[in-house]
Amino acid sequence: MAILRSSIGNHTLHLPSRCLVGRSPHSDLALTDERVSWEHARLSWTGRAWELRDLASSNGTFIDGQRLSQGRAVDIHAGMALSFGHARDGWLVETVDPPTISARADDNGEVRVGEDGLLVLPSDNQPLLTIYRDLRGGWVAENHAGTLEVSDMGRVECAGRQWRVRLPDIAVSTLTMGKRAVMLQDLTFRFDVSKDEEQIALDILLEHDLLAHAESVYNYLLLTLARQRLADLELPEVLDSDRGWIYRDDLCRMLLLDNDQLNMHVFRARKLLSGKGVSGAAHLVERRPLTHQLRLGTSRVEIAQA
Repeated sequence: MAILRSSIGNHTLHLPSRCLVGRSPHSDLALTDERVSWEHARLSWTGRAWELRDLASSNGTFIDGQRLSQGRAVDIHAGMALSFGHARDGWLVETVDPPTISARADDNGEVRVGEDGLLVLPSDNQPLLTIYRDLRGGWVAENHAGTLEVSDMGRVECAGRQWRVRLPDIAVSTLTMGKRAVMLQDLTFRFDVSKDEEQIALDILLEHDLLAHAESVYNYLLLTLARQRLADLELPEVLDSDRGWIYRDDLCRMLLLDNDQLNMHVFRARKLLSGKGVSGAAHLVERRPLTHQLRLGTSRVEIAQA
């Protein structure tokens, strides 16, 4: 995500995919200087770069002190100084990373920025709400009760606080091996379990290539869900959509976890895959709306018991 830093004070702005600059209260970068037009300029992500365009402002838009021609779009780069309505007291371009999902708290302006298509609120240490792209390409917010659709500029409530969500227009490219994107359904999850089940290692494979190796506390959660998924495969009368589900409270009792700890394990497991660029990583663990059930989002699992 691109970041601008004010040359006056220590204010920063995380750029959404389209950022309107001006005195309009609807501006993403709202300025009060009377030399700034109501809708002065726009910063946009094109899919390859960030560009700045002057919107026929009265007093001009400047890059490193040079005024842009009206209507002309110019790519911006880290280290550039941008100013609006005059050639000084502007904004330094700190980074020009592609846009990603973010949320801003209404109460204190705190900004949370997602990583690899996942955003958790209110913090990584307290992942009560997770926002991600669903299998249809829309965005959903998930908590212990289920999921709900979210939209750009929409608000979500978490831990008694209101957050305004900004969603990227263009999906960040995923990791590819060769020319094919890595999808969750292409992966095989191979568990190596010691006899006493004190040691659980997990290899995540793409065909015969090792994508990731995990020896983490969340492995037992994934193993438990994998076992339920495999057990239900032995019941041909059960539809695939009904296989593998475990009630949250039962799962917590089996794993000796409370709900917050369970959420943390789910978040960390998803983050492992999303950090590898896996499309659909959030669906590694699925939740059923209203029923408080969870399951592993794939049946491609192998379990080796020592």
